[in-house]
Amino acid sequence: MNFAELEAALGADTVAQLVCTYRTDLATRLEQLRAATEPEEIRRHAHGLRSGAATFGATALAEAARVLEEGGGDLAAVERAARAVDAALATRAPSPRPPGRDRP
Repeated sequence: MNFAELEAALGADTVAQLVCTYRTDLATRLEQLRAATEPEEIRRHAHGLRSGAATFGATALAEAARVLEEGGGDLAAVERAARAVDAALATRAPSPRPPGRDRP
């Protein structure tokens, strides 16, 4: 994602709001995925996470979520990718809660 182009087109404040909203959405979707216990529920939440990541240009996260959605991969891979995306976006806009938490 080219933030300079986005900021030129939309303004820095709008881009910061978009990033903040996405970071909050990312945290919410991860919480839902962590709480999912049924295969269909996991697929549904992984799909939502993948769609948002793809729209936002977070390709590694989108791919990890796609693999999980299709019944492969694991939540740990999704969490690692989400933490990387969040860390990259943290300099653009604060988030009220981080998307990944260390899990045993």
